[in-house]
Amino acid sequence: MSVKGNQENLRFAIADRLRFAPSTSLATMSTKDKGHGRSERRTLTVMSLSKGEDLGWPGARQIGSLKRERINRRTGEILSRETTYFVSSLSPEQASPDVLLAIARGHWTIENRVHYVRDVTLAEDASQIRQGSSPQVMAAFRNLVLTLLRRIGVTNVATALIRNAVNPLRPLAYLLM
Repeated sequence: MSVKGNQENLRFAIADRLRFAPSTSLATMSTKDKGHGRSERRTLTVMSLSKGEDLGWPGARQIGSLKRERINRRTGEILSRETTYFVSSLSPEQASPDVLLAIARGHWTIENRVHYVRDVTLAEDASQIRQGSSPQVMAAFRNLVLTLLRRIGVTNVATALIRNAVNPLRPLAYLLM
């Protein structure tokens, strides 16, 4: 689980623990990817916790940091640097550093395929519906729309919504598929 900014005590405890840990108790893994005119280097540092040591997060077995650096490949300019922290209930035997790095990358798949689409394309954040069970009902409808579109193989939700707006009977056919 990624430790967010509103979890200051846990974030500080993890950062502090990693900073002062002997290097022999840390496992590190780095990857480098290229795409979209930039290169991105990720460095994951992981530390196992002893039994009973949970840093205020019961069940924690590993803690770590993920440092990301994005560089413009054409100019060499550093576009961004960030460090995020995480806590895991998986033991080192269940999740090695490369597995934890894959899990962290997988989080962005969810963010990009679901949350971003709901927030931006389906305008969930701009919704003025706030009373009673209406927000939950609308969220269910948005989920239904995404599920139906993904089920028929749509990869660009915005384009599919425009096409369906032009032909309002078209979405009814999705329900029969």
